[in-house]
Amino acid sequence: MGDYLIRNATPADFPALQQIEVSAGEPFRNTDLAWVADDPPPSLEALQEHLDHDALWVIALDGRPVGYLAGETHADLAVIHQVSIHMAHHRQGLGARLIETAIAAAREGGATAMGLTTYRDIPWNAPYYARLGFVEVTGADIPPALAAMREAEAAAGHDPALRCVMVRPL
Repeated sequence: MGDYLIRNATPADFPALQQIEVSAGEPFRNTDLAWVADDPPPSLEALQEHLDHDALWVIALDGRPVGYLAGETHADLAVIHQVSIHMAHHRQGLGARLIETAIAAAREGGATAMGLTTYRDIPWNAPYYARLGFVEVTGADIPPALAAMREAEAAAGHDPALRCVMVRPL
């Protein structure tokens, strides 16, 4: 077995990324948010948008993707839309490696912060990101791009009271 390697995604990876997303959602079945596990994976078009913005990385083992990070940049704010790792590869630090890769790219691109929205009380959500240096922001401190994400999430059925916005200075 080889080493995990991070690389830019390619369109050929998209079906694997969709499968990873389905697998990564399974832990939600053991929470009050079981319905999240049934959310559809990102569309091919959505993945292509992230790729077009140079913000789609995979972590691969022996050439096969086992996780990915999708994002975008808004002025000086890099935004994480999704970090997903296949269940068979959880708890190995792969998500953190992907996030550090995205942070390095964001810094190189001139971003001064990275942000995301996530579930506040799910252990692999807000508490995980807090361990990686993200802090919750509220009210007027929420960057406009992340406020728009929260609104879109609410429209898709995610309870805003359970979600939070987190930012990490770069």
